[in-house]
Amino acid sequence: MKVSTGQLARRYATALYESAVEAKQIDVLANEAGALLSLLTPEIEIFFASPARNATDKQNLIETLIEKMKLSSVTGRTLFLMAQNNRLPHLRL
Repeated sequence: MKVSTGQLARRYATALYESAVEAKQIDVLANEAGALLSLLTPEIEIFFASPARNATDKQNLIETLIEKMKLSSVTGRTLFLMAQNNRLPHLRL
């Protein structure tokens, strides 16, 4: 059974939300999500979607974002999981 992009987005969002609840970081998550989405330029979105970019390049960019934005471990782990599963092009959903 094929899963739609919307269903995948809901699964990641639900998992991220549940992790933030467990870590008592809902407000942190909300702030980080807004900041991260405002930072996603078309160039970064193209970079994440490009099959010419390997997983290491994408993870290096995520590490830079985590460091520069001082993202929480909950958000960072989610971004790495999305990179591992080639889901970074769906961040805006």
